[in-house]
Amino acid sequence: MLSAIRSILFLDAAKRGEYISDQCATIGPIEDAVSVVEPHRKGNRMKNTFMILWASGPAWVSGKTVRNQPYWAQHAAFMDRLFENGTVVLGGPFADATGSLVIVEAENEYEVADLFASDPFVAHDIFVLSSLKQWLLFLDARRQG
Repeated sequence: MLSAIRSILFLDAAKRGEYISDQCATIGPIEDAVSVVEPHRKGNRMKNTFMILWASGPAWVSGKTVRNQPYWAQHAAFMDRLFENGTVVLGGPFADATGSLVIVEAENEYEVADLFASDPFVAHDIFVLSSLKQWLLFLDARRQG
């Protein structure tokens, strides 16, 4: 595992034009490492990975779980559609009920923001956006082999 991480970090340094010792370990063809670091295509569009961190909004009902919040059924249906079409990769609330995390694939952050503006939890202030960031995945077991 360490050699895989090293290979990706060395590849990243090489792309930036930094000197790399000829003694560095690699784990296979450079194309394999590039496919992990670079955005991937889905259909005809380039997809990037984004992390969305949601916090409780002003309409969050304290003392209730996420599944007992108003508009849960509509929110669940919205998320199910995004999961089925491959936009949402992972998602769910934190065990301590302090918010939720969603990992999505999209072209850019504007596409993500526009898409989630129509989430019933967002439209009805159950969730408020805490953070939206592009995530550069170096290790992803889903893309092995």
